[in-house]
Amino acid sequence: MKIESYSYSCVMAVLPESVASKIRDFGKLIPDEDLWDDGSGENGREEQIHCTVKYGLHTEDPKDVEALLGDQPPATLRLLGMSAFHNEPNVVLKLDVASPDLHRLNGMISKELECTDSHPEYHPHVTVAYLKHRPDDPYWYQRLFSRMFDGEEVEVDRLRFSTPAGKESWVGLTGSKTKAAARVALSERVARRFMAVRCVVADTEVL
Repeated sequence: MKIESYSYSCVMAVLPESVASKIRDFGKLIPDEDLWDDGSGENGREEQIHCTVKYGLHTEDPKDVEALLGDQPPATLRLLGMSAFHNEPNVVLKLDVASPDLHRLNGMISKELECTDSHPEYHPHVTVAYLKHRPDDPYWYQRLFSRMFDGEEVEVDRLRFSTPAGKESWVGLTGSKTKAAARVALSERVARRFMAVRCVVADTEVL
């Protein structure tokens, strides 16, 4: 279900069908009368199971993202428990996601490409469905929470780039996991050495 029109381009990690189909099947268990309807007659179940990497890009050219991220390795995502947040028209039922890889990709896009950020902090999640508000029972949706997906890991080797007009293309993540791990390890060693030098300098100043 397309809930809203977008003003910017978006980069998304689409979950493999083996997991996406199970999330859609869970959404089918939610009674229709509990789903939010935008007036189009469509129900509020999410059909395109994905995790947004970055929304707010000004560019509409996928080559800009490919040039930046194409040599990055596939991203690993670990699904957590269910939670929800309130929008003005609906309640968003979601799976929280743990993924240092997605945080890294999000940070690279934010730093290198022109973006408009409506949410300064990145909280990756997978939307399951859009639900109705119930003023008489505002937290009714908590009865839907399940931990059936908690701990499940998936790997994504390409990202979907979507323009405000809905034109979609794919950006592959073709880098080596081994090289990425080596870069992280090197960065950590450099950081530890830097902190060690700072501690020595601080001790010298005290003396």
